Amino acid sequence: MIEEADFVVIGGGAAGCVLAARLSEDDRHRVVLLEAGPRSTGIAARVPAGMRSTIIKWNWFFVTEPDASAVGRQSVWLAGKALGGGSAINGMVYTRGAKRDYDGWAAAGCKGWSWDEVLPFFIKSEKFDGPPSQWHGKDGPMGVSPLRAVHPLTEAFMRGCGD
Repeated sequence: MIEEADFVVIGGGAAGCVLAARLSEDDRHRVVLLEAGPRSTGIAARVPAGMRSTIIKWNWFFVTEPDASAVGRQSVWLAGKALGGGSAINGMVYTRGAKRDYDGWAAAGCKGWSWDEVLPFFIKSEKFDGPPSQWHGKDGPMGVSPLRAVHPLTEAFMRGCGD
């Protein structure tokens, strides 16, 4: 058991695992990664078809506050409780978020959170299995790939979402 640590990373989701791995690359650092759930092993964690069982087994099932824009409804917010966090239960979907959200956070005073400032960290974290791109990295610890098959409704859905 480690009695002292230089860094304690709370949450073994994708970000926590990458952060702990990066910190531990320096042999001078003692890093502890704490995760409330189990290791996300087995076939269910590696294929999208296993998503239902992983959501049931490894999920915090957080409930949102009532949302006035949804007639006061509350929603269940899926949050993975396993090594891998949300990545262990999300059907193997990876997304970075919208550029305007990051830029909005920076404009609201969150220094260092603009899209242009966080993009290099996304690139550094990725091991992209796709054609070379200025938007994706090839040498990071997190495997990312483009869709292998695009359903015909995908384009219509994306148009419906806006930019």
